[in-house]
Amino acid sequence: MQFKVSQLTLSSGAWAPSLSFINGRYYLASMTRWTYDPFARVWPRVFFSSSEDLKTWTEPTWCEPWGIDPELFHDPNTGKTYLNLMAPNNNEQRLWGIYQCEVSLTTGSCVGEYISLWNGTIPQNSSTRAEGPKMFFKDKYYYLLIAEGGTDELHRATIARSKSPKGPWTPAPNNPLIYNGAFGFKNLTVQSTGHATFVESAEGDWYASFLARRNINGSSPLGLHPAFCYS
Repeated sequence: MQFKVSQLTLSSGAWAPSLSFINGRYYLASMTRWTYDPFARVWPRVFFSSSEDLKTWTEPTWCEPWGIDPELFHDPNTGKTYLNLMAPNNNEQRLWGIYQCEVSLTTGSCVGEYISLWNGTIPQNSSTRAEGPKMFFKDKYYYLLIAEGGTDELHRATIARSKSPKGPWTPAPNNPLIYNGAFGFKNLTVQSTGHATFVESAEGDWYASFLARRNINGSSPLGLHPAFCYS
């Protein structure tokens, strides 16, 4: 899918792509937003495309749920594939949380129920915005890594675990895992840290790449993607 940048409004386009490897194919999941007018009530469309070689990609498969920051998680224990995403509870309150359904990789439709997965660690309101779900399985537990607090001063990365990919989820006692900021702090060298993704190296070390920014004269001209190691 291609966009003409000149035709997009501010903050529209494709957001937060995620890459998964399922049954010998790479799957790239993302979403499109044609406008960022808060009064237009235009919900973003979720899609995924697949490839065997990371060069030639299929046409987009549009998903049944609407939302932001989609991720395809393939359960190594059951062979089922889940679509995790950030979505609103309804069209009136618009309280964002993490939602999930088992998904058909052929049609993009939900298989079974569409459920509220987790709302994070911050009291849920219109600004907390649980987003960016990343799920993985390690040592008999499923882990759900999310971002919270919006992509501003309160942005952070938090994690929870469960015996099932559907929950219930137990937050880590040391949350947030990544957080540098507080509301009103605008002069930190690196701030708004969150929206992380984990990867395990061949040596068994774990790394995270995550979003961050620098606030210079009220704008954020530099997008950072730092990395750190945690065991």
